[in-house]
Parts: sequence; structure tokens; C-alpha cells
Amino acid sequence: MSTSDTTESVFMLTSTDGATLSLSCAESEDGELAVVAEGIDYRVTGSVRTFMAPSLPDFLESVAARPGIGRSVGPWVSLEGELRIEASMDATGHIFLTYHLRSQDCMGWRFTGRLVMELGGWPLLCKRARRFWSDAY
Repeated sequence: MSTSDTTESVFMLTSTDGATLSLSCAESEDGELAVVAEGIDYRVTGSVRTFMAPSLPDFLESVAARPGIGRSVGPWVSLEGELRIEASMDATGHIFLTYHLRSQDCMGWRFTGRLVMELGGWPLLCKRARRFWSDAY
């Protein structure tokens, strides 16, 4: 798993096929995040409103708080439902993040992706997500 070094974004890289999910502060509007999901044969971009959204760092930290085989955590859902994230874990310390991204128009496009990440890299991701979330607000 890899994460970016800046607090301007949170970057998650899967350990299996190079797929990524990144969240960054949108240039267009306060209280909005730009989301990019990218893989071998796709690139999907969207935006997520953060107003009254639950804490993403709290969600990420809860994933590793009580590791257990087959344990599921979530979902984390933005207020308007543009982004939904669920997590589960296997016996070897892999974290499976499934995310559902959709257009802000409820009748528009939808995309579902999955990242396979390592539990060992999770503390660094959580730390960077916490910094990013506080800077984004």
C-alpha cells in the first residue's frame, strides 16, 4: 500500500493490480472533494460533498482497531451518497476496501471498485487521512 506525502490528498494504492483511489480538495468549491478511481483500463472522476459527512479518518481507524477474520466495517457514506466505502479483512491481514462512486445526479453514472490493501501500512494511511481531513475542513 502506498499513500501520498501531502495533506492535500489521500492516495490509496492496491497491493494487487495498481488500482488507486484518491481524494483531494476540489478546486471548484469549498466543502467538496475530488475523487479519482484509476486502474488498468479505467479512470473515473467524481466529486463528493463533505458538508455534514461523517469523519473518514474515524472510519479508516475503526477498520484496524479490532482486526478479525471476515470482520466487516462500515459503510462510510457521504451525506449525499456520492461515495460509499466498506471494508473487510482476511486472516492474513489484507484489507478489502470496496467503494461505490456515483455522479451527484442520482440518476447518472455509478462505479464500484475494490482495493486490496495491507494492514501493516494502515497506520500511515490513517495518519495522513487525519491530516488531510482536518486541512480539508
